[in-house]
Amino acid sequence: YEEAAIDRFEPNIHVVGIDLPAEARAFYRQMEKLAFAEIDEKTVITASTAAVVTMKLRQIAAGFIYDDGRKIVEVHRENIKATKRLLREFDSPTIIVYQFTHELEALKRAIPQGVVFDSDKEDDWNRGKIPVLFLHPRSGGHGLNLQFGGHHMIIYSASYSLEQMSQVVKRIDRQG
Repeated sequence: YEEAAIDRFEPNIHVVGIDLPAEARAFYRQMEKLAFAEIDEKTVITASTAAVVTMKLRQIAAGFIYDDGRKIVEVHRENIKATKRLLREFDSPTIIVYQFTHELEALKRAIPQGVVFDSDKEDDWNRGKIPVLFLHPRSGGHGLNLQFGGHHMIIYSASYSLEQMSQVVKRIDRQG
């Protein structure tokens, strides 16, 4: 890859709304109001604190939730469908930012050409050899230069940390 100086542009941010299917929306509302959700007669998910409720709501919105035994329960696939739709629209390699391990596993199944980031992958990404890079904000938030491999990023699910999210976006929004 060539590290030639180019004009710097402000990033274009597009929010893609996802409508939860009726059943997932019902689980979401039940968790939000009652701190538990009955997924089916065998699967009831409880939350002991407001922080746990918030985390469970994030999981439901993303399509998967951990039950009380730490088993992953799929609630919907709308986020996966939207991500695949966006990838078809993009004309260059794309970074997909995820939060939860179950999201990564679902993304890997849905997008088999995707590669999980580790430090050995930085050069391949910048040379355009990786079409889709799965990146967790903690592993990709600081010290990386990923601006040469592609200019699209999908935030599949965001971190609560503004600093983490700001840093991960700056991996492709960099001078040069």
